[in-house]
Amino acid sequence: MEIRLISSLTPEDEARYASTLVKVMAAMLEELPITYAIHVQLADGNVVDHSHGLRLLDKGSPSHPPGDHAGPSGSARKVSVG
Repeated sequence: MEIRLISSLTPEDEARYASTLVKVMAAMLEELPITYAIHVQLADGNVVDHSHGLRLLDKGSPSHPPGDHAGPSGSARKVSVG
């Protein structure tokens, strides 16, 4: 899924609100058993990124099919601004 949001904010306001927007979106998606990446490119060229990997669930769980692995730690998160 790709979602695009075009704002009428000034570049200064975009920079101020971008990390809050990413945090709110991440809070909504974080509890779902999905891998996602949020990438916000601001008018001034700066970028706010956040990604989240799957947590390892019980092997008997329907949302964790056999052979489905999220890596050695079970989750990965990266937040960067710049």
